[in-house]
Amino acid sequence: MREPNQTPQPLTHVAARRLSKRAWLRLSAALGGPALLAACVQGPGRQDQAPAAPSAGPVTIRHMPWNATKDIQAPQDVAEMFAAKQKRITVQVEPPGGDIYQKLDTLLAADQEPDTFYLQGWTWQPYAVRGAALDLTPLIRNDRGFPAGAVFPKPHQEQTNWQDRTYMVPNDTGGFVLFFNKDLFDRAGLGYPNERWTWDDWFKASERLTSGEGDAKVYGYEAQTNWRRNSWWIKQAGKEAWDRIVGPTKSALDDPLVIDTVQRQVDMVHRYRYSPVPGAQGVNIYTGRTAMKVEGDWTMWTYRQDQRIRWDVAPLPRHKQRATVLLVHGSSASARTKQKDAAWEWLKFYTTEDAQRAHVIATGRVAITPELAKKIFLPFAKSEFGAEHPEVFLTRWDHGSHFGITDVLADVEKEAINPAFTTIFKGEQAVAPTLREAARKANEILKSSRMAAR
Repeated sequence: MREPNQTPQPLTHVAARRLSKRAWLRLSAALGGPALLAACVQGPGRQDQAPAAPSAGPVTIRHMPWNATKDIQAPQDVAEMFAAKQKRITVQVEPPGGDIYQKLDTLLAADQEPDTFYLQGWTWQPYAVRGAALDLTPLIRNDRGFPAGAVFPKPHQEQTNWQDRTYMVPNDTGGFVLFFNKDLFDRAGLGYPNERWTWDDWFKASERLTSGEGDAKVYGYEAQTNWRRNSWWIKQAGKEAWDRIVGPTKSALDDPLVIDTVQRQVDMVHRYRYSPVPGAQGVNIYTGRTAMKVEGDWTMWTYRQDQRIRWDVAPLPRHKQRATVLLVHGSSASARTKQKDAAWEWLKFYTTEDAQRAHVIATGRVAITPELAKKIFLPFAKSEFGAEHPEVFLTRWDHGSHFGITDVLADVEKEAINPAFTTIFKGEQAVAPTLREAARKANEILKSSRMAAR
């Protein structure tokens, strides 16, 4: 799934190449799924309805995917399936050739944007606020065969809806879990992390796992400067980084509990030295120099490619409450598209079981619902990545939420939050005053948020 501190990172792997029909069917059969040329699926688990009857002649719609090999391959494969199941709508996939948001903004300014485009659950809001993203609500309500309740469960709604209107249809999901090096745990004589682990267990294990000196030193944990990857610690402490997750009006980075939570992470680096300084060259979990790291499911490609360590995943250690980050990625439509019905048929088709299977095979990402994730992603993760306990990734639906959604998020992060977290994890500034100043700057920027004003 995509790298949440920016969006998905470009990935390379044999699975990104176009599958032959024979290989496609072989993978489908191995995953226990229906043949990919079966009758159209109109939602998770449904295979008995075809797309809505055409109301006009043949049409072509343009779709812009995320600019990474796998994320381009997936909609191309799904578009081929879509074309095989109906004859009216052709989907033309147009990679942005660079940063998708810069490209989309340029095309919007020139009135040349595609009909549909990939967006993340926390990046479509500025487009909706300024009227550039299509309100999909009427199309969803008029499509009685569409399983909206399954596709838009409550945990998804803060990333797909705004003011009770829907602007994005999910393509896949992501979230954070605890990756760990089994060999380092075995060497230290420690049991592996499990669902009963608390912050105290994590801290004690980090101490036990830290050993050696200099270039041979192994660290128990790998801290990160990225505030988004620290947001779940804040959630587990019983707080949020804002006064509310969607459309915040005030930053809570100056809250004493938030400051204490972040201080704990910084202490792992500079006080206890159980973690390397974030970004230290060659000192990470992939090289066997750190024993634990909180990351997303999308990094399994790296573990598989490197093949340097024996790894597994576990739920995040808990504190006052269980919490993790749930990320939803999907596609939206242009408010100016002249093919609204065709665009909806395409967006809807992407939620079907067949399309989700193709998407998981091409990208390795987690499907859009717990049911489809169990049916498609779990066996795929075991066979493709060698993941022993991929079911851990499904905890995102049990206690996951987003790190914060606002139409001015990019500005808040660039000007206030990211610089603060970078400097405190480098040990250049003290945590408390730096976070208080970051909160002050964030609050000034939030005054310009149109989401906060509604």
